[in-house]
Amino acid sequence: PPFTYLVELGDAASAKWDNSFDFLASEVYLGRHFASPPSSDVLRQVVSDVNVITKKFLINLAKQTKPGFRLCLALPAWTRTTQHSSLLPSTARNSARASGASSRFSSAVLPRSSNSTASSAPQRENGTSTQLRGSDFIHLPLLDSLEELGYNRLSFVHATDEDLIYYREGQIVARELVVLQRTDGPH
Repeated sequence: PPFTYLVELGDAASAKWDNSFDFLASEVYLGRHFASPPSSDVLRQVVSDVNVITKKFLINLAKQTKPGFRLCLALPAWTRTTQHSSLLPSTARNSARASGASSRFSSAVLPRSSNSTASSAPQRENGTSTQLRGSDFIHLPLLDSLEELGYNRLSFVHATDEDLIYYREGQIVARELVVLQRTDGPH
């Protein structure tokens, strides 16, 4: 049968949902678009703003969902430049993460296409890889405190967290796919 859906305008930090959904997939607010690397002060403010907005959304969602609820979010991750090298520590991944995602989630990891316009492994003209590592990005600070928000980050069997960051060569704001599961913990 065809899907039915309802589109409502609302603030994700305070909206009330009817709880008739079993999972959520969304891209959150990514902050300002940058055509060139911003100053450390500007980037620090953008990261802080996006972190606050995303945290409020996750707190609101946790209040309205039950333990076990899963969501996949595309979060911003900003490429580190020389001028940002000491701006923020790259996020330390939570050691108390779930021990793996179910097979229905691991099947969502698709192989990279060599002719794709978006790639996490851009190639230089001589064919050598310019792939950035997870430590080459500034991540949202809330990734270090997911348990406090009532979530665990799920890991994949056949893909690392770094594999789930995608960007175009020269792009400043990348997207980091994060799969979370609601816990019984604080929220």
